[in-house]
Amino acid sequence: MNTVRMRIALLAAALMALVVGAGVASAAPGLKAIRYHGYRVTIPAAWPVIDLAVHPTACVRFDRHALYLGTPGTREVCPGAAIGHTEALLIEPAPRGPAATRRAHALAPASGTAFAVPSVGVIVVATWSAHEPVIVRALGRRVTATPSVSAPSAALITGALRAAPRNTTLAPSTTLGFDTCTAPSLAAMAAWAASPYRTIGVYLGGANSACAQPNLTPSWIQAVTGAGWRMIPTYVGLQGSGSCGGGCATISASQAKAQGTAAANDAASKALALGIPPGNPIYDDMEQYNRGGAGTAAVMAYLSGWTSQLHADGYTSGVYSSASSGITDLVNAVGTSTVEPDEIWIGDWNGLQSTTDPYVPASDWSNHQRVHQYQGGHTERYGGTTLDIDSDFVDGATAGTAGFPPPDGSFVSYQGKAYRMAGGAPLYVSSWAAVGGAQPSLTLTTLQWRALRSVPSNGTLIQSMSTGKVYEIAGGAPLYVSNVGALGSARTVVGVDQWDLANLTNTAAHLRPYPTDGTFVTVAQTARAYRIVGDAPFPISSWTVFGGLQPSVTIDSWDVLHPANPASRLRARPVNGTRVKAIASGIYWQFVSGYRSRIAAAARVVPVDDAGLALFPVAPPCTVPKLTHLTIVKARLAVAHAFCALGTVHRPRVVARGHVLHVSRQSGKPGTRHITGYRIGLTLS
Repeated sequence: MNTVRMRIALLAAALMALVVGAGVASAAPGLKAIRYHGYRVTIPAAWPVIDLAVHPTACVRFDRHALYLGTPGTREVCPGAAIGHTEALLIEPAPRGPAATRRAHALAPASGTAFAVPSVGVIVVATWSAHEPVIVRALGRRVTATPSVSAPSAALITGALRAAPRNTTLAPSTTLGFDTCTAPSLAAMAAWAASPYRTIGVYLGGANSACAQPNLTPSWIQAVTGAGWRMIPTYVGLQGSGSCGGGCATISASQAKAQGTAAANDAASKALALGIPPGNPIYDDMEQYNRGGAGTAAVMAYLSGWTSQLHADGYTSGVYSSASSGITDLVNAVGTSTVEPDEIWIGDWNGLQSTTDPYVPASDWSNHQRVHQYQGGHTERYGGTTLDIDSDFVDGATAGTAGFPPPDGSFVSYQGKAYRMAGGAPLYVSSWAAVGGAQPSLTLTTLQWRALRSVPSNGTLIQSMSTGKVYEIAGGAPLYVSNVGALGSARTVVGVDQWDLANLTNTAAHLRPYPTDGTFVTVAQTARAYRIVGDAPFPISSWTVFGGLQPSVTIDSWDVLHPANPASRLRARPVNGTRVKAIASGIYWQFVSGYRSRIAAAARVVPVDDAGLALFPVAPPCTVPKLTHLTIVKARLAVAHAFCALGTVHRPRVVARGHVLHVSRQSGKPGTRHITGYRIGLTLS
């Protein structure tokens, strides 16, 4: 990363390349006109013209003056790193129709432009730095830089978080990695399976990205991660004062934080487009710069904006820099108003495969939060394929196509409170002592927090760390497990704070007191199936009633056999007011005191097996009780026991202090019979 490198042989070949299939026309002194596929450009005579069909291994780079003709190939031989933009052009044949516009959009560099020319069937990519008029003259038209990218919407990020495959890696693995300016072909990556490396740095773009990325597509990301590689997504944004020998686009001191924010939005959008979801890290590449004074202040403000916005976009923040500049400034900024990144990538070419570094105190970024670039540009060969790389020792966050939720058993924090992950949901930790002492935790952004499950997924096993009792989640509720072995194959059990089990109605516990209506369960010991409605289990005679086998939670028979025990989280009879629909008969029922009464068709009912209703008797008709002289409390009980319902209650406007109201009049003659649920009105005096 620290210097712009190219193998001498490749550079010589590129500079001397002959233009095949292109026409050379006369032009003004010091200029030459090149015609390719009918499209004409006028470039400085000193610029090399490189035909990619003749030189398929040539690296398309925008950090040096050149005209590239053709489509960048999958066999590019690029340096380990290149940085910066200058005046350069790429003209490639265009696909037909709307695909040309999509291709141009994909190729558009951050410090330049790309557009399709349908009349001659080409796409033109142009970059520039301080000499935009050179490109204007070359193209014979005004140019407009690629517009800045706005932040991905909260809905898009939350949707991506929830849709992404679950991350199953608790902590980053310590391994070797490499980075190279352009993503190698899939064939090269397959060859390098024989290497000791298992992590690759991937350049997403940025104002100072120098290399074309013909291989970097969502399908490439999927194939590489599917083969077991992890990634270090890297964004080459604006640089500090003095970077690249003065050849890079630099940070504006007055706009530094806003520029860092814009860079983060662009990086997040590019990562999303490639299929790298929120929850993963993105590293900003901040090359060696002139430390001190306004220069340091600008870089720190830029990186503060970078980290803050990445967090808002749902990603974690990383920063690459040389140990003696950016890393030193970040270390010095610890404890100040600078928003520190979650991860650091230390550029210190000392050859040591370790993340211990003299520039970084052991207490800073100490929880698997470091990557060390220990060797700069050099070539290595594996599987018959040679690449020019930088080498890294990785003990920090890397990326894949999975992002969230954090794995079971890990600890997270949000708004100063700690939680332990279980089944994709955060269960509250009332004190570190309740879970064995202080634990490292991942601080979540608001978007990440909102993307977590509200309750653990069905089948999750949790264990009280104070009582040792094990529970299984069904419909969000913890059902007691008397025999874990009865549930089948061994599964992970997450130890949780007893506070969660003792405070099921508290939203911080992220557990329900009873399973949600409609949950299917199957008893492990008997294989009998039930549907939970109104907190009670309704037996299922056959899955065919529900159109076939349904997803269900295998539970311990203890819960069904002990519905009165609070640990079972089940009731013997449905709660009053529960409404169901018998699937076979189509009859609607409502429950009161364990009895069911037929009702008219209603919304928001749960379908049940008719056979399951047999456990619950049909309520007898309402026999109106005598209610006069009773208090309202006793009257309510009498009405319920008589399978009637309480109607309108009239109370006097003024009641003397200390006077207890009694029923003075009732509707419905005592002893008369009516339909179940007949409503009785009362007058109190």
